[in-house]
Amino acid sequence: MEYWNPFTETLPRETLTKLELRNLRNLLGYAKAHAAFYRDTYNDINPADIRSLDDVRSLPFIDKEDLRAAQEEQEPFPFGTILGVPLEEVSAFRQTSGTTGRPVYVPESSESWQWRVEVWCHILWMAGFRDTDRVFIPFGYNVYVAFWEGHYAAEKLGCEVVPGGALDTRGRINKMLEVKATASMNTPTYGLHMAEVASNMGIDPREIGIKRMDEITLNVEPQEGIGVDERSDLSKRLSERLKVKTNLTFQIVLVKSGDLPRYTLKSF
Repeated sequence: MEYWNPFTETLPRETLTKLELRNLRNLLGYAKAHAAFYRDTYNDINPADIRSLDDVRSLPFIDKEDLRAAQEEQEPFPFGTILGVPLEEVSAFRQTSGTTGRPVYVPESSESWQWRVEVWCHILWMAGFRDTDRVFIPFGYNVYVAFWEGHYAAEKLGCEVVPGGALDTRGRINKMLEVKATASMNTPTYGLHMAEVASNMGIDPREIGIKRMDEITLNVEPQEGIGVDERSDLSKRLSERLKVKTNLTFQIVLVKSGDLPRYTLKSF
């Protein structure tokens, strides 16, 4: 199968844009009807008026601080006014990493969680993950939302998933060799670190057996010497060092202009 979702992935661009805009109108209408935060934020926005991408650009921008404020001492605890379903329908608790401040709590109903997993199925399929892969995840992801998405999506693709959270780097390398893992999900910098540790163990990183790797890089703070191009270079170095096919899914970079959205998205 060439595509994960042959219908949406082969639509003409114009048709796909119309579908995306229709879904956005429906989603915004639901959010305004069911969540106080979105009702207040988009108070002057009529979902029916969103007919083009230019209309999307006019929507008020929401950042992490807005979401934190919507949860700070707000009911229902702990999700606050961003919650869009009755509290009893929340089936899983997740949160953001907390790298830039207090984590944002992520409520999920069974239905909404499947939507998030489906998005990751597209990501992993694009990266070459298939049902024949044994996927190693070298992180202890606890309540962090992103790697749970990747974990469940890999299972939905039919992959065999091996969590490596309770191990140090040497233990993870040994486990990948032991189970003959063929794919991994990690950040570029940690992938390079694993390659360095493997070399120090007397193991050629190219012999670990990983054939494909999906990398998620969230560069949410300016880091001197590490920009978009440098992150791309990290991915190339990782591919060469481990002899793997890498897929840098997306990168978020902080923009310091008040005239621009606070975050921009770059796909690879």
